[in-house]
Amino acid sequence: MNILQRNLKYRSLNFKENLGESYKLLQSKNSFSLIFLNDPFYQIAVPYYLKSLMKLEAGRLNNLNTQCKDIEQTKKKWEEEKRNVEALVRSIAEKKAYIERKKNEKLAYLEKIRTQKRYQQQVVATLERESKEIEQMIRKLASSNIQKAQKGRLSWPVIGSITSGFGIRRHPILGGAPLFHTGVDIAASYGTPVRAAASGRIIFAGWYGGYGNMVIIDHGGKISTVYGHLSKIVARVGEEIAEGDIIGYVGTTGLSTGPHLHFEVRVNGDPVDPLSWLIR
Repeated sequence: MNILQRNLKYRSLNFKENLGESYKLLQSKNSFSLIFLNDPFYQIAVPYYLKSLMKLEAGRLNNLNTQCKDIEQTKKKWEEEKRNVEALVRSIAEKKAYIERKKNEKLAYLEKIRTQKRYQQQVVATLERESKEIEQMIRKLASSNIQKAQKGRLSWPVIGSITSGFGIRRHPILGGAPLFHTGVDIAASYGTPVRAAASGRIIFAGWYGGYGNMVIIDHGGKISTVYGHLSKIVARVGEEIAEGDIIGYVGTTGLSTGPHLHFEVRVNGDPVDPLSWLIR
């Protein structure tokens, strides 16, 4: 484009110079008189020829001007197309960066999900192991054969509504992972006294993994109750207690979403539905 414009410029300058010279020659009477003074034909033909030449050169100059304008318009069109292409390239680059960013976000999210799943599996395995350990602990430590707890006759350890029942549930902390709930959760305010559901002997009182602060009471006849997530324990291992005695206070220790009592009834160490043992 620049080379073509430069060539047209030079041609235009040459034509302008030729027109200038022709015009000067036409206006110079001395030159004509010296050359063609005695020849009438040349006195008529030469001015006509020079006028025709000037007209021809003027037409060529106009043609050059038209070509220059066409080139300018073409240049503007190319510049506009160049801007459009550059804008398209920027748009493609932005979209590519967006796709790459979303891809990385997706990969990070998938890795987060995998990490959460691994954590869930570990915690679920830990809770299931703890439940089995409690089962074995009860079978080992429970010694009284005199059954002091009757089905449908256990006192409520705290007064409140059931927020999570016995059996398979979607765990509220582990991202909805399915887990067997070995007891019931009873809603109660933080610090509410927790009382023994029946008379018996304390065989465990202390911290136990996901249960947090936990107390286990042996009621004889292979019947025992478990109290988890306590904020404080006031019972001691080996202590004989009566039904209604305070053994601790409601809390949120261990794997807990908030203040409540996790209550279990176990027969020979195996968890059973506490609602069938509590007074209706």
